[in-house]
Amino acid sequence: KVVLKDNDFSDEYINILVEIIKKEVTVEELENYSILSKKILDYIAASINVKDFEPIPKKKAIVFVGPTGVGKTTSLFKLAALHFVHLQKREKIKPKIHVITTDGYKIGAVHHIEKYCACMELSYSVVDSPNELKNTIDVNKDVMDLLFIDSSGRNPNDKMQVAEVQKFISAIDKNLAEVHLVINAGSKMKDIELIMDRYKCCGYDYVIVSKLDETTDAGNVVSVLSKRGVPISYMTIGQKVPTHISFASRRCILKKLRGFEAETEYIDENYGDDASL
Repeated sequence: KVVLKDNDFSDEYINILVEIIKKEVTVEELENYSILSKKILDYIAASINVKDFEPIPKKKAIVFVGPTGVGKTTSLFKLAALHFVHLQKREKIKPKIHVITTDGYKIGAVHHIEKYCACMELSYSVVDSPNELKNTIDVNKDVMDLLFIDSSGRNPNDKMQVAEVQKFISAIDKNLAEVHLVINAGSKMKDIELIMDRYKCCGYDYVIVSKLDETTDAGNVVSVLSKRGVPISYMTIGQKVPTHISFASRRCILKKLRGFEAETEYIDENYGDDASL
């Protein structure tokens, strides 16, 4: 319990794990720390729901929602660059990716978009209303390989602000959109839960865990997401575009856990699910 608590797992998560261990582990195994560690790692891994590896999404509009400062825009361009590489490798031609931002009011936001798009030679649009977003999508959806939509960051404590984001999301055809909620790995559990509750109105399909490199704990994210059953789609582990983003990886999370360093080889052998990086 002490080791799990030190990794910031919730009391509820720890209690469930302990009860399972009591039922499934023999007395002899309980006395062998290595065996017990592996059993615990297996349970934690099983509780992490990840999006199936899919380098080329079936849907054309990838939407990013979440609070201010979690890294939505940076995550967008990391993912755009990642898909750009995969598309170009598969199709042998330069893919067409269009970026749309609804964050035109924020100081410096458009300049940020312009700078990234210029570097990556991507087209982009700035929209100010849900109707304008719908029209822009209609114009681009059939001529572009992918659309990336960056919503404005809002305070999750302000329901009215989040409702504004939801209005934009509602303008997107549900059959076209794949909505990702971006959460900061370093956030407290109660804050992650609040964010997930507030943004539920946006109908997010997946969670992107950002800034995983900036925290020493992973139990907070695992505890909340395992309870909610929402799959992790991607994880960001630094500021570089596109190398500091990865497809969801159980191995990456398990290797952040303190107290299990002796089982690194076991983790690599059994949870090497990030071969797609």
